[in-house]
Amino acid sequence: MSENASMAIGQVPATGGVLLDVVAATDYLSVTHRLGLTVWEAFEEALRWWAVAHLTLPGELADDDFAVLPWGDDPDPLRTALERLLACTSGAGGPDGLEMGVILDSALETWVRRMADQYNDGHRFTHPAPRHGWPSPWYETDSAPDLDP
Repeated sequence: MSENASMAIGQVPATGGVLLDVVAATDYLSVTHRLGLTVWEAFEEALRWWAVAHLTLPGELADDDFAVLPWGDDPDPLRTALERLLACTSGAGGPDGLEMGVILDSALETWVRRMADQYNDGHRFTHPAPRHGWPSPWYETDSAPDLDP
């Protein structure tokens, strides 16, 4: 484990919790305020906003042109957001270099909080109920063990 990874673990209170929060926010927003929103669109938006915030110097206004998609009919906006993110960050261990997990966690956490402030009066989004109940069923594949005698 790298030194940065051990430092980042202490800074992230709930590993994976932000992913559940993104799913909960997307689940709520997709049927209320942002119809049809997908988790991948939320992910793309979070990365795009993080890159803008990272490139904006303290005391300056964010460049709105960089915050929007380069063209309105981008066939793969998530790929574009990832390319921009990689272009504006340095690798872990370099000056100002953060590990990708820290960047993604920060971007997604910021997105969830912004959506909560904007659409949920600052409250956390309720996590959706499990789709399959308990105990969790097996995936329908050949690899599931045969439990019939």
